[in-house]
Amino acid sequence: MTQLPLQQIFDRIGSRLDLASHRAGKKNYAEKFSRELALLFASRLAQRYPGARITPHPDGKAQEFKIGGEIDAKKTDVAVWDDRAGLVVGVSIKTITARDAKTNRYTKNVVRNDMELRDEADKLHRRQPYAFLVALIFLPEDSSWDSRNAAGGSSFAHAVFTFRKRTGRTGPDAARFDLFEQVYIGLFGDDGSVGFFDVEDAPRRNQPPAEMLDIEALVERISIGARQRHVGHLDDRFAENDPCWKRPTGEVTLLIASADELDEEPEDEQAGSLPPS
Repeated sequence: MTQLPLQQIFDRIGSRLDLASHRAGKKNYAEKFSRELALLFASRLAQRYPGARITPHPDGKAQEFKIGGEIDAKKTDVAVWDDRAGLVVGVSIKTITARDAKTNRYTKNVVRNDMELRDEADKLHRRQPYAFLVALIFLPEDSSWDSRNAAGGSSFAHAVFTFRKRTGRTGPDAARFDLFEQVYIGLFGDDGSVGFFDVEDAPRRNQPPAEMLDIEALVERISIGARQRHVGHLDDRFAENDPCWKRPTGEVTLLIASADELDEEPEDEQAGSLPPS
């Protein structure tokens, strides 16, 4: 990880290593971190969806986009909203920044966060079945080597296996509403570095992953998935042309070509703020 996309965040909110040992200090830091991460991803997604309404706003207002009525309202940390397509992308962010005092590991809130994500995905997808939902869980990089014995798995590996059952929704007509389309673990360093690991991949037992996505590649994956969901195809839906092929000549071919030209219709314009082909 050569880039430091979280460095400015840590400059503003301080290092997790300076946390007070009491519970309130850890909770307040995690909340500040989550809000800063929401602003970071909103700004990155705004570059992909210039015509959409994206929250939170750059000034920090409109945190947590709310969807639903009084009986089933639910919020998402980052939202890309199009007036024609509805909720195009929703990103939920969870942060675990401190070790548990008893176990000295990062496993304490993993199951609780999974239950919260289950409820969020279920309510958002029932209201917005075409929404492309992504969950991002942030863990310190040392969570990938904190197991105390060779046979045990790290806190990071535990998180991967726990959140793996929360991913894999394949389409708007899927039977289960309580799944996200994609789920990633963001392993961050105290220097501001971060890499993203797809929970559908196999983690090492007690070592950091060999490969991770940087933030640009992650946003690209999210955008591709959302485009497939809302537009129905990608830009590369055609096979590569054969440069050696030549159109056959002859009267019949010319007649067919003329008929094809008469039948040609302009492609549909892209809807709303979705990225063009």
